[in-house]
Formats: sequence, structure tokens, C-alpha cells
Amino acid sequence: ARASSMRQFVISLGTVNGQAYMTQAIPILVNGLDDSDVNVRRWAVSGLLMIAGTTMRVIARPLPNGPDLTANPLNQQALLKATSDSDEVVRLTALKAYAATYKLTPSLEDEIIQEFNSPDTKMNDPGDKVAMIECLILSGSPSPRASEFLTKLLDDPKYGTHVAERMAADNCPLPGPALDKLVTKLAQEKDPVNRQNYASAIGAYGKQAQRYMPQLQAALANETDEVTKGNIKRAIDKINQ
Repeated sequence: ARASSMRQFVISLGTVNGQAYMTQAIPILVNGLDDSDVNVRRWAVSGLLMIAGTTMRVIARPLPNGPDLTANPLNQQALLKATSDSDEVVRLTALKAYAATYKLTPSLEDEIIQEFNSPDTKMNDPGDKVAMIECLILSGSPSPRASEFLTKLLDDPKYGTHVAERMAADNCPLPGPALDKLVTKLAQEKDPVNRQNYASAIGAYGKQAQRYMPQLQAALANETDEVTKGNIKRAIDKINQ
């Protein structure tokens, strides 16, 4: 019964119009994180993720008078505790909500990397590993350890393009050899969608990528896909600004 009630309450967050309603919902959802019923905890943390997505404190200012998870320090403590929940779904959802709201600590980054490297299970959402990549990049300033992990991940044929996509979306150039890898992959990649992501990620470096202008010009001249060509042009423009 409690799980059903929490489910209906969370669904109402997406249907009831009003920022005040979401603000009033926060303490109810936070209390739900401590419930003994795992389904209550799952619904509660999904509601907090929904609210976190409307504010995105890490990369943007919240709406005036809108729901704000950071208004009460207890919310941060509750989400932090939920990132260590015994249930995988609760843990992963709490990590997503936390990363969208607060700056990650190095220990939380380590936890995210550990979750990413854990074996796939039936409970995993197929997008969970991609979401973990986004969590690490969202703040725009991952720690050296997280940056090293993400840079190595660029070599992964399954997830490398997702790293590039998030680098571009969050305007987060990674230090070290990441730029070299992106330029090489842009030249070698067969899939035009992946080339778009690599080109956009290179553009995030701005003037730092100036030394690769000949390679970008060559990639532009050789590109046959019009959308990808546009992405390469935009990357060149950002570098020349």
C-alpha cells in the first residue's frame, strides 16, 4: 500500500502544474528514502531525480521560487546515504539525482566508476552506464582520477562516443591525451553519428585544439555526411573564436 501511494504521488509530480507542489513534495520524498519497502525507496528517489532535473543546480540557476533540493542540507545527506542503498536501482538513481544537484566528491566519483565497472544485471537499465558517464562529466570539472577513467573510456567502442557526446553537451574538455584521441577517432570512425560526437567534443576545447586545425580541415574536406560536416564546421568556428 505504501509503495502504491508513493507511486501515485510521484506520478502526480509530472501531471500537477506548479513549482510550489514540487517544493512541498521534497520532504515527503526524502522521508521515503528511509522506508523499509524497497519499492517505496525506488519511487521516492525517482521523484527526487525528477525534481533535480528541473533545477540542474550544477550547470544552471534554478527557476525563481522553484523547487530547490539544496535549500535544506538534510536533503543532501539523505541523497548521499541513498547512494549506498542495498538496492541497485535506488543507488544508481540517487547517484544521478546527486550529480545533477551537487558537486561530486572524489569518493562519490570512485563509487560511480565502481558502479560502471560492475557486471551487467537484469536490474540494470540499459542506459545506466551511459548515465554514469554523464554523472562524472555533468559538473564540468571531474577530478583527475575521473578524467583519467573517462579518457581511457574513449577507446571503448561501446562507450567512447557517449563520452564524447557528454563532453560536447556539457562543454567539458578532458585534460591529457583525450584531445589527441578525439582527433584520431574523428579521422578513423566509419559511423557519421559518432563522427558528429567526436567533432563536437573537439570543439569544446576551443583554442586548445588550434594545433589540430589541419586535421579538422582535412576531415571537413573528406566528410560526405552533411550533418557531420556541419558539426565539424561548428567545431572549427569555436576553435577560431
